[in-house]
Amino acid sequence: MDTSLVIGIIGVIIALYQGFEKRRLSRYLRSQSWYIYSMSLVSWSNAQSALNQYKESEKEKLLNPSILESLAKCDAFNFSLSLEAIRQIQLSEPRFDLETIMTWTIQGKIPKDHAPLFLRILSLEPPNKFQILWQTFFIRLNTKLQKKVIQQPTTIPDTQKNSEQKNDVGKS
Repeated sequence: MDTSLVIGIIGVIIALYQGFEKRRLSRYLRSQSWYIYSMSLVSWSNAQSALNQYKESEKEKLLNPSILESLAKCDAFNFSLSLEAIRQIQLSEPRFDLETIMTWTIQGKIPKDHAPLFLRILSLEPPNKFQILWQTFFIRLNTKLQKKVIQQPTTIPDTQKNSEQKNDVGKS
């Protein structure tokens, strides 16, 4: 057997293995990013709850300002952690655009009040000329197809009329 053929086969096997590993690692990173985001939400809501409970219980006079300061710091750290988790989601998701963010919001995957945080991370780079041409072509094609589907008349065959014609044919 030729050594170059063996090396080629080994190379293909290694490439396939690396492809599977990359896909598995991508799924793991995506899962981990969403987990960190969900835990940041839990932590953030607990810190907000504790802060509000402390303020409510000490309405007249805040007896211990260091507790209030610690809770405020915890709130700020949780906000920062949420932004970092969103950034990780942006890097790990195959699509991270306005449409995807709105879909996640509608699905309840992200709270509606967090959608602006996702939009804040969204990079709004102008599309290149090829993207603009492709989107224009796709929109025009989609519009033409929709017009054809809408304009096609839906006629229900008149069975009574057809049967009368058949009966006339047989009589001649």
